[in-house]
Amino acid sequence: MKCPRCLAENRLSGSRCASCGAPLLIPEDPALRQLDEELALDRRRERDPQLDLPEFTDAELLEGPCALGASAEEAEPAATHLTCAPLERRLLAWAVDAGLVLSAVALPLLASARVEPSPDPLGVLLPAALALSLLLGFGYGALAGALEGATVGQRLLGLRVVGPDGGAPGLLRSAARAALAVTGAAALGVGLWPAILTNSGRGLHDLVTGTVVVLSP
Repeated sequence: MKCPRCLAENRLSGSRCASCGAPLLIPEDPALRQLDEELALDRRRERDPQLDLPEFTDAELLEGPCALGASAEEAEPAATHLTCAPLERRLLAWAVDAGLVLSAVALPLLASARVEPSPDPLGVLLPAALALSLLLGFGYGALAGALEGATVGQRLLGLRVVGPDGGAPGLLRSAARAALAVTGAAALGVGLWPAILTNSGRGLHDLVTGTVVVLSP
């Protein structure tokens, strides 16, 4: 600190000049500048209107990967729209599959009837053929739908079975569909009536299990 009288340098702790004894003036604090102003620590209360950004809760931030600036429509997955295949193709596929099942049942029954003739062949063969057809049709439909997504008849006609998500039905869904299908076919084709009488074009087995027979790409 310089003495105002003799301009000698003095320590800041002294109150008088060490050379001439003149009192030293304590300099005033400099004027506040922009960097010395108090900062608003709670910025949630005082927000710049030009930087009014949306607030997000923790639950919204953890919902899923969504790019900043992306619209809600882009973030949502596209809905699956399934269109039922033409009824004529599905009926032809049913006929092909029914022929395969009946052929697989009829040949061993006829062979057994020739080996051991019965006085009442129709009374013995018909119930056995019906029971074996239902059992074989259930297993055939359940495994073909779960493993391949289509039976042989559906493959030949360019069809496939899909679930609500557009993918192949699982084993449980395919088994439930096959059980309803063979039961509806045995009950005078009651399971196929909704496919003919309703606008959806889907049989009872498809309506209950949520499956659709569509054209194979």
